[in-house]
Amino acid sequence: MKSDAQVEEGPEAAESAPTVRSPRSILSGRRLMWLILVLALLLLPFFSQPGRYVADTRDATWFAPGTDLSQQLTLWKSSPVLGVEQHTGTLIPMGLVVGVLRGAGFPVWVAERLWHGLLLLVSAAGMVFLVDRLRGRRTIVAPLSAGLIYTLTPYTFGYGLPTTAAFLPYVLLPALMFVTVRWLPEQRLAGPALVGLVSFLMGGGNGAPQVYSFIPVVAFMAWAVGIERAVPLRQAARFAGWSLLFVLALNAYWIFALSSSSDVSNVLAFSEQPRVINVTSSFSETIRGLGFWGFYGWDQSGAWVPTVQRFITSPSASPYPSAPFCPPGWCGGGIACSSCSWPSWPWW
Repeated sequence: MKSDAQVEEGPEAAESAPTVRSPRSILSGRRLMWLILVLALLLLPFFSQPGRYVADTRDATWFAPGTDLSQQLTLWKSSPVLGVEQHTGTLIPMGLVVGVLRGAGFPVWVAERLWHGLLLLVSAAGMVFLVDRLRGRRTIVAPLSAGLIYTLTPYTFGYGLPTTAAFLPYVLLPALMFVTVRWLPEQRLAGPALVGLVSFLMGGGNGAPQVYSFIPVVAFMAWAVGIERAVPLRQAARFAGWSLLFVLALNAYWIFALSSSSDVSNVLAFSEQPRVINVTSSFSETIRGLGFWGFYGWDQSGAWVPTVQRFITSPSASPYPSAPFCPPGWCGGGIACSSCSWPSWPWW
């Protein structure tokens, strides 16, 4: 028999026990989250100038995808003028996806909006999977808020979508981090191969963003080895070595073209000098999605990127400029809330 103390403590213990959501409730919330992400992010680009094509990377990719694809693997084009070096690096995935959409009969502007919506969805989905991997699938608050805040930034709309070939590394960075977090402790080659595949899908539209995207990967590996001590140094070195081999092998087609191009070397030497463009902004500006150097350029025709001027000059235009560290704060708040039950956070 239970003692009186045990009988009296029973109701109090039951009342103080945390509410555990049922698996069916969590599954329903997940389905709703994915439905919201798919519908919202795929449809969002269609609200911007419907019926009109907006310049994105190369006009030939959109208006003559077949011709453009056939010329992607050549290093020299005989026209226009006396010829030009070919180092666009947009064959995969942009060229193929746009070619499929145009081949399916979609008008140029519809194909463009579908491509943009797909990029937004992939970016947010990658962040959802990454947060779930780091925190566990406790609620939908953390992954949903982190995915939307990472994706819907001034950088995305001011630079990313108008130049999607160079935007792909930002889109696929969460996926790259997910692969690293998931496979770093494993001995198999599947992890490094996936790292190479993700880098391959980033394309070669610029080159520099692809390199920058590996900075957080290296930082996480250093954290896992030196701080958490969750991965032996030998395993991390093995993972990094094989990943580097896969990355170089799968991206050799555009790395060779860019490294041997006099046009690229001239740009780095005389126009986009790193020691100039890298100090244009500040760390806080970069954190809130406004750190791209081109956002601050002006000439006699006006701002180089007019779509972001309101974000930079008007604190009331967006929550991003009004609080320098709002995005990471919101992401961190969402992740912190993942351990709490829904009734405890009614504003979410």
